[in-house]
Amino acid sequence: MALTKAEKRKLKKQKRLEEKKQAESAKKSKSTKRNIIIIAIIVLVAAYAIFSFFSNSNNPAYYDDFAKCLTEKGLVVYGAEWCTYTAGQKEMFGKSFQYVNYKDYAETTGVTTTPTWELDGERYPKVQTIERLSEISGCSLPG
Repeated sequence: MALTKAEKRKLKKQKRLEEKKQAESAKKSKSTKRNIIIIAIIVLVAAYAIFSFFSNSNNPAYYDDFAKCLTEKGLVVYGAEWCTYTAGQKEMFGKSFQYVNYKDYAETTGVTTTPTWELDGERYPKVQTIERLSEISGCSLPG
């Protein structure tokens, strides 16, 4: 049995409507997946931030005693806030850097490289490892 032109048009129209519904459904599904991923990322970042805050807020930093010893021995570090090497040196100490005797390099004459460590008139330019600072100062390393 052959379909009339009107029936063929009606079938094509139904097919287009069906395809349109499927496309909309796929679009909604994609949007929902994207939203779920975004929410999951936000939750993970928030959980990490909360964990970091509570795990580090009450614990002394790892190098606290070492940094205090450096200061007690008279070791001074001259640096610059804009200097990436000074920032790297600070990062080695983490929160413990607050106990290091830090001065802006512009406060003294003769310091042209940042960071520069100084002890008893002897200068040690550039970033120094924690181990090297232990050798220079005689301060023992943690752990």
